Amino acid sequence: MGPSKAPEIMLSVPLYATSVDIWSTGCVLAEMLEGRPLFPVQNSFQQLEAIMTLLACTPEDVIAMNCTLTLLKFMIVFQPDRRISAVDALTHTFVGDYHDPQDEPVALERITLQYDDDSSFRPQEWRHIILASVQEFHRRLAQQAV
Repeated sequence: MGPSKAPEIMLSVPLYATSVDIWSTGCVLAEMLEGRPLFPVQNSFQQLEAIMTLLACTPEDVIAMNCTLTLLKFMIVFQPDRRISAVDALTHTFVGDYHDPQDEPVALERITLQYDDDSSFRPQEWRHIILASVQEFHRRLAQQAV
């Protein structure tokens, strides 16, 4: 299985929300369907670029054709607040037969993660590096479209 870190984790967002788990679950589901890693990369920069490539190149009408892919469409979304919630995902047609609301507790509070990063970069430096990488990616993507 390849890396399945949600984009916000790579961007050092300190609040851990269920959207992180939804992202990871979507990655695992996609890997099970494909039989190969969704993001076969070596590092976070490559993964972020692979995520942007996947999300920029996935036609909406193709994704919507299949029930499973429809669920993935809601799980593999760059913006965490736009991902399907765990509660809604559990009621989706693809997994609805296994849904048991009596045995699926919901956390009432968000969890704050503490990162133990021994790299030489501070979080602000990482954000700057990743932002520059994202901007360069979009610049190259725009050049290819011309």
